[in-house]
Amino acid sequence: MGLRAMTTAEFRFYEELNDHLPAARRKRAFSLAFDGTPAVKDVIEALDVPHTEIDLILVNGRSVRFSHRLRGGERVAVYPAFERISAASHAVCACSDSILCIQRISMTTSWLPFRYVSTGFS
Repeated sequence: MGLRAMTTAEFRFYEELNDHLPAARRKRAFSLAFDGTPAVKDVIEALDVPHTEIDLILVNGRSVRFSHRLRGGERVAVYPAFERISAASHAVCACSDSILCIQRISMTTSWLPFRYVSTGFS
């Protein structure tokens, strides 16, 4: 029997999920080697990031479930649970450049600064 080569995927964790990672892997994309076709949940938990704190996983820009099998060569973006907001006091817009903007409207209808979540690897 020959030795099987390890497969890799590129991972990027966002916001407070970085607190679970070693400093060298925080707030940046990094390659991770694995054997076979593991579920994305298993790889994430092997990095000591609790799946209960995750709200969104994108593989190559597509939303996937925890059971999604990695095959190698993917780009995996992992986002924390988002704050719940009231639609009555906030406006949510999906911008064409893959940025989700959450803006709060004041009583005078002026716009306050916004928070954003980028789905890109920058």
